[in-house]
Amino acid sequence: MDILDPIIKALDDYTLAHPVSREHDMIKWLSAQGISPFPQFDLKYSRSLFSAHFLLKHCLYQLQRSGLKTESFVLFISSIRITRQPYYPWAAATASHDPVREYYLNIDHYFETTEQEVNDLLDGFWQRFLLRDDKAQALAVLELDSEASIKEIMGAYRRLAQIHHPDKGGAVADFLRIQAARDLLAGATKGRQL
Repeated sequence: MDILDPIIKALDDYTLAHPVSREHDMIKWLSAQGISPFPQFDLKYSRSLFSAHFLLKHCLYQLQRSGLKTESFVLFISSIRITRQPYYPWAAATASHDPVREYYLNIDHYFETTEQEVNDLLDGFWQRFLLRDDKAQALAVLELDSEASIKEIMGAYRRLAQIHHPDKGGAVADFLRIQAARDLLAGATKGRQL
């Protein structure tokens, strides 16, 4: 018997009773049911929160595999909700395309991820999250859409700088906003896609 079988069985029962649920509700339920190791996780600490999250996702993906293999149900797993539906071939094809599944199915990540790596992951998430909001504002300043290339960014910057540069009679604050928008968007475009 696999050590994770009690968790997977509990999640099978839970998703039958709650076909649409959230990760947080599942973690609370597993803890309240005394399903080890969930009662031991202190979710106010980042490593413990990561462990609960990872173990839940790992077991959900195992359950998803089981449902697909037996053609009895389809489990859709997203960051927002977990949904259990009857098995349909088209639904199975949709559920099987999940780019993060392989990460969560590799149990080594549960054991080998350090506290510092968890903190780095959380910091990176928040930086990307905040940058998306900043990016939307920067696009508005440069009057661009979300698919703007670096060439379009630089072109919009040059066009607006001609109008708002202090040497051309523009306001310093407006020019600085345009420069900041260009810098943020150029950095995001050269680095990673948001």
